[in-house]
Amino acid sequence: AFSSHVGGFFRAFRADGRSETLAMGEVDNSLAGGLSIQGAPWGRAKDTVGISLASNGLSKNRRSYLQMGALSFFIGDGKLNYQRETIFETYYSWALDDHISLSLDYQNIRNPAYNADRGPYQVIGGRVHWEY
Repeated sequence: AFSSHVGGFFRAFRADGRSETLAMGEVDNSLAGGLSIQGAPWGRAKDTVGISLASNGLSKNRRSYLQMGALSFFIGDGKLNYQRETIFETYYSWALDDHISLSLDYQNIRNPAYNADRGPYQVIGGRVHWEY
């Protein structure tokens, strides 16, 4: 927490790329950060706006493997024109009452699956959260 209404995060990691990936996605190194701001400053104390940026990369070993035309668990299409994958995301969560909120999410993904021949892609999503 930076203040009573603003929070943030920073994450960095590096892996050697020699292990098979069976997780959310294939990433060998990453830098990510973001902010979350509660809506009290604009009179919507239960609303939240968020913004984040992530830059993900592959190790030299994994890049070489995929550039030879190999396939991995999540990525690979016969040719890899390698570039770091960059994801910008923002969302707004609108509280209808104490139990229900609606969220709208936007993502811009550059070089999806680390391939400069792909994207950028724009992704828009929505969510309903209900607690009882």
